[in-house]
Amino acid sequence: MSNDTDVLIIGAGQCGLSLSNRLRARHIDHRAVEANSAPGDVWRRRWDSLRLFTPSRYDGLPGLPFPGASRYRPSAGEFADYLDAYAEHIDFPASYGETVTSASPDPAGGFTVHTATSSGPRVRRSRCLVVATGGHTAPTVPADATALDSRIAQLHTDDYHRPDDLPGDRVLVVGCGASGLQLAVELARAGRTVTVAGRPTPSIPAPALAIAGGLWFAFLHQVLTRRTPMGRKAAPKAIGSGAPLIGISATDLERHGVRRVSRFDGAVDGVPRIADGGLIDVDAALWATGYRPAPPLLADRLAEGSSGPDSPGPDGRS
Repeated sequence: MSNDTDVLIIGAGQCGLSLSNRLRARHIDHRAVEANSAPGDVWRRRWDSLRLFTPSRYDGLPGLPFPGASRYRPSAGEFADYLDAYAEHIDFPASYGETVTSASPDPAGGFTVHTATSSGPRVRRSRCLVVATGGHTAPTVPADATALDSRIAQLHTDDYHRPDDLPGDRVLVVGCGASGLQLAVELARAGRTVTVAGRPTPSIPAPALAIAGGLWFAFLHQVLTRRTPMGRKAAPKAIGSGAPLIGISATDLERHGVRRVSRFDGAVDGVPRIADGGLIDVDAALWATGYRPAPPLLADRLAEGSSGPDSPGPDGRS
């Protein structure tokens, strides 16, 4: 049974694009499938004011530096445009608007991938398969969110774009990582009465970044990666408790009049309850509670499969 391509990449984000660049350099036939209409669309769906934590000098992909001043922190929209430009720069071979519904090892060798398109289902086959969709892509909301009164509007940060998305005056932001703090400040600036539930992750002081920011980001991108023992050891803690805060801290909440309380702990008669037993009556709740792994696309036995000696590894992340 013939293959459509030697390597099939699922996902056209940073990882898929970087891998394509590497495969092209080695003259390996490959193709990508992407559910969105362009590589940058995932970033375009994030909130309007979002900016990357890292300065532009660290945001480029192989072979095409991110344009602009080295210390500039790009917006989500600017980074989305960069990804689209990168795809054009490397002549990225992708099929957009094609969603993978399942994938499994083929008895005849290689892999069989079923996809859905606007014109109907499709079957693709490849010798190797790389899943470059990210490890945590499904928004997570506490189970107790269902206990809140129906009058309280609820929104996850994945669906938030601007303060007007949340009705009323009193807003509870659940989650005290970078997203929660940034959006709490944005809502406060928009005139809302904001309460943040949770404990902030450690922050890197702005003076330290100003003096040794280059060293920190170099350490982050070259040492704290899954390629090193130190990075692999640190990864579970970063995923479980959140990465350090960069460019914002708990003091920003105080400066903008945002109230801080302990973690969200369910509801009493539809009203949010926090861990110390107090109740927070609000008009809206914004869940800045991160993401969980999406349901696996691949059969469990896929992890047992092996690839050829010159094939890309199973981890599509750069």
